[in-house]
This record gives sequence, structure tokens and C-alpha cells, in this order.
Amino acid sequence: MSWSTRTIEESSSSVRLKIRQARLRVVGGPDAGAAVVLDRPCTTVGSDPSCELSLADETVSRRHLAVERSGLEHVLVDLGSRNGTFVGGARVERAVLGDGAEIVLGRTHLKLEAFEEEVGVAPLATDRLGQLLGTSPAMQQLYGLVERVAATDLPVLIAGETGTGKELVARELHARSPRAAGPFEVLDCGALPETLADSALFGHERGAFTGAHERFVGVFERAGSGTLLLDELGELPSALQPKLLGVLERGRFRRLAGDEEVAARARLVCATHRDLEEAVRGGSFRRDLLFRVDVLRIDVPPLRERGEDLLLLARHYCGDRPFTAAADDAIRRYGWPGNVRELRNAMRFASALAKGDAIGRADLPPTVLGEAPALAATFHDAKSDAIERFERRYLTELLAASGGNVTRAAQAADIDRRHLHRLLAKHGIST
Repeated sequence: MSWSTRTIEESSSSVRLKIRQARLRVVGGPDAGAAVVLDRPCTTVGSDPSCELSLADETVSRRHLAVERSGLEHVLVDLGSRNGTFVGGARVERAVLGDGAEIVLGRTHLKLEAFEEEVGVAPLATDRLGQLLGTSPAMQQLYGLVERVAATDLPVLIAGETGTGKELVARELHARSPRAAGPFEVLDCGALPETLADSALFGHERGAFTGAHERFVGVFERAGSGTLLLDELGELPSALQPKLLGVLERGRFRRLAGDEEVAARARLVCATHRDLEEAVRGGSFRRDLLFRVDVLRIDVPPLRERGEDLLLLARHYCGDRPFTAAADDAIRRYGWPGNVRELRNAMRFASALAKGDAIGRADLPPTVLGEAPALAATFHDAKSDAIERFERRYLTELLAASGGNVTRAAQAADIDRRHLHRLLAKHGIST
């Protein structure tokens, strides 16, 4: 049994969330109808009045059982009761409770139920949150969500187009969480060779494979009790998805070729620009894994939905230098398919070229001044064409500005060098 949260309504005053929670309900016995929400790390059941679910059943021990929340799971533990605890007809001392689990203790029958609760999250009326900058309603709603979600310890899925700032959102979640003093580790699944993915995630022991001359600690272990961001989760190799699912279910893993079990203590935050529901339907992503990671979701708005944030950010990335009216107009008209990342790089380009105090239209990259896609095309085709043209021109200019040095170009563009090589090959651009 786990929680699942999604945005169901947005307005200028609040963001409405629907939170799926769990409760134990008495469905048979002297206390039929009583219930307790499993919203704490440990919930006790028994005849003692101090128990969170106190029962009048004389066949129930004073402290009969506890339900512990372990990650996404609810784990039942019998506390040494006289008459025992039964789940699905079998006496148990410890059991993971699935959806709809039926529990018998004495003459009392309990059932684990899911229910939904709406929660309003007010926007934060501020112009920035850490490294996140913007005054638009969309961003102030995002700030409110980040503050609210940071206080929880549940997995988070950050969704948004490429370049919207998903990693910055993850960093702010970590900085505002009870885990802020711990490490913040990032693994880009999109830049992960399949042959090294297992080791990168979980580590390996000496001799695990040719060239493994010493133990390597993977990102799960390095994250400790901090936060682990799996960026571009949709690109995770399908062979590793069951193993990641197992770690999320059990909270433990083994290094490659290792016998020792290691506790996975970090909070998991995932980011993706892909529609993972569509990936599930297409067979490239597991539905059960999506269920585990999409517990609390934050959608990062694209730049085109952020109104006046566009010019606010443009000036910020130019060191608050003014724009001429023509430059201002060109920036507003361009679609910015690469979102904030593209804007930042374009403004760096313009700042480097500008001779005077103000940045003029001619100082902007040719991409920004390019022709708009034909309106006769479908939205999907027009967008794909715009992205293709943007990538080709951007990469050409990037390499020229970096003197053909791919490492320098990757650093300037803030992308992984292997990913840059793939983009260059995709567009037939030689180095």
C-alpha cells in the first residue's frame, strides 16, 4: 500500500493535490466502523487506550500489533500477542501488507484500505526560491509545491520538458528537506552505458568484471541518508528496471558480485522529460516501477507558460544589461524549445558579442532570429522541425565557439560529453 499524489486543479490562489493514503478499518468485531490513518512511522493496535487504534475486544492483547511505514510499504509486526495475528488466514509475526489486506486478531477483523484526501498548497509570493527564479503564477505555484513536498520523505517524480530546470528543483527539494545535511547525488540515466549501469547505481566488488581492480561504491550508497536524483529516468535500461524496483520495495541492494546487503537509505527523486505513461504503454518502461517512483509529482512549467519570466531571466543571464526594443521583440517572438537552458546559453552568447551597453538584435544567436515554422504543419511536426533546426544550429555555433573542442563545448552547454557526441553524430556534424 502506498501513497500517490497528483495535481488535480490549479488556480491563481492555490494548487489542489489529491493524496492517496492508507488506513486500517475495523470491518468485524466489537469496534466495527472504527479506523486509523496510517500517517505516522509506526501505528499501534491493541486494547490499551494508548494505542492509535484502541479496541474493546477482550481477545486482543494490550499492545497486539504495530504497522510500520517502511518506504512505500506498510509492514505489520506482531508484538508478542497471546492469540496471534493472521493475514490472509496465516499466522504471521511480520508481513508486508498489500492493497486490501485482511487482518484477524482475536474476534476483530481489520482491512487495509486506500482513500484519497485533497490538500490545498498555497503559492509562495516570492520572486525566487534558491536558484529558481521567476515571478509568474506558474512559478509561485511551483515554489509552494517544492516547500510542501520537501517536508515529506516520499519519492518524487519531477516532470518537464528538456531545459526547464528539473535538477534545480531537485536541489531545492533536498536543501529544504530534513535530509539537507546529507549528500545530494545525481546520476544521468540518459548518459549511462548499459554495460556500466548496474555498477554506477549499486557499485561493484573487486573482480566483479574485467578491469574491476577494487571495490566501487555506487550512487545509491554514496547518497547515504541524503537525496539521490536519477535524471532522465525514462532512459534507464530495461534490464535494470526490475532491480531498481526490488531496491525500492525491499530498501536493500547488493553490489555487483557482492554478498553483503547494503541499506538504501537515501530519498529517491527522479526526473524525466518523457511521458512515462506512454513509455509504459509502449513497453519500454515498467508500470510497477512507475507506480513506485510517481508518488509525489512536480510538473515544471516550460518557459512559454511563464509570461514575463522570459525577459526577467534573459536580463538575469545578461547581468541585467538592457535590451534594445528590437532585441526585446526577438526574444519574445522566439519559441525557446530548449527552455531556460537554451535562454541562458543564448544570453551568454549575446553578452559575449555585444559591443555597447545594450544588447541589440544583431547580438542574438541566429537561432533566435530564424524563421518560424510553417503554420500549415501540424503542431507535432512544427515542433519537431524547430527542435531539429535549433539543435543543428546550436551545435554548429557551440563547436565554433569552443574551437572544435568537444570537452569544452560540453562544459559550456552544461551537458554530458557522451550525450554531446550522440547529438553531433545525429546531425552529421564532424569534430
